[in-house]
Amino acid sequence: MQMSFTFSPDGSILVESISLLEDLWHDYLAVREIALTHEGLTTRTDRLLAKRYLRIAVLLLNAYLEGVVNSWLKALLDEPSWEAVSRLVLASKIGELKKKGSRQPKCKMDISSARVMRKNIAHGNPGVDLELYNSVTSSWVFGFEADISNWLTEMESILGMCRHPDTRKASEEIATELGTAIDPKTEGYTG
Repeated sequence: MQMSFTFSPDGSILVESISLLEDLWHDYLAVREIALTHEGLTTRTDRLLAKRYLRIAVLLLNAYLEGVVNSWLKALLDEPSWEAVSRLVLASKIGELKKKGSRQPKCKMDISSARVMRKNIAHGNPGVDLELYNSVTSSWVFGFEADISNWLTEMESILGMCRHPDTRKASEEIATELGTAIDPKTEGYTG
């Protein structure tokens, strides 16, 4: 997380906390809702739009998961170890992360189908169009989301770390110290 401060001529200070991880999570939630809106409609255009937003949701969930795993590993490893681990594929990074915990997570997370789906979408693999179209459904995305959320929640407990910072809380604490106010309706996502 990083912070930005904007000083106005009237002396007020705008405090903004920025977290890519939190943004990716909220991007996913927004795109998921758009997909659901179109999925419930009957026109061909709506079905195609639902699939478009579900594909985006798959990419965002993969990016979010890898970002959280990377941030945890970077915090837990020394710099040379992080440099080596940062080049590994996500499944190997997850294995490295599990080694750092005080215990092994009880819930399982199978990322293999999500990684194949991400690879097919990101690389535009030829010959998978219909298979991809049929396999990217809201129920599949919700299942992947539930697997990720359950695993991350358990790993948060095991590692004593949060998956992403609470930007609203961070901004409020700094703003209070600076004597300025934060509008809770417009600042941050969590809280």
